[in-house]
Amino acid sequence: MLFENQQEIPLTEIDKAVKLSCIQSMLAAMYVALCGGMFIIGFALKLKADDKMIGLITTIPMLCVVAQLISSIMVEKGWSRKKLTIWTSILGVIGWPLIAAIPFLFTHLSSNLKLWLLIALITVMSVFGMFAGNVRSSWVGDLIPSTRRGEFFGKMLTFSGIISAVMGLIGGSFLDYA
Repeated sequence: MLFENQQEIPLTEIDKAVKLSCIQSMLAAMYVALCGGMFIIGFALKLKADDKMIGLITTIPMLCVVAQLISSIMVEKGWSRKKLTIWTSILGVIGWPLIAAIPFLFTHLSSNLKLWLLIALITVMSVFGMFAGNVRSSWVGDLIPSTRRGEFFGKMLTFSGIISAVMGLIGGSFLDYA
């Protein structure tokens, strides 16, 4: 099978990429459902966020979609999609320990500054997450033969949706209990 770089990609490499991509997609769905909206809002409320701060926390990550344009340009310029995917994925989640540590490491900061730190971390993580998602889709889309591509992405989105719904219910129940 020939792709943009005109190199033959072994079928075992394609199967490995498909399996890895499915696992990554399911983990991403769990990550978003458990660490996304409701957790962050609950966390921000514990840090004494008002409606304006909640609005910023929920809006700013959606504005980070601009990172997808930058990632597309980098891919067009020849950057390695595999390396970009790996590094930006790591950078997209590495901020969670810092977020969890805000109440403990930054006791000297006011609630308002803690909330701005939370917003800054979420923004940076969202930029890397949007970047990684775009590059990953481009990379995986080329690895999967066109005859399997529609089925692959359809199943991946279906299972991701199911996992997101289940994890959302579990996370919501936990937050209600906690």
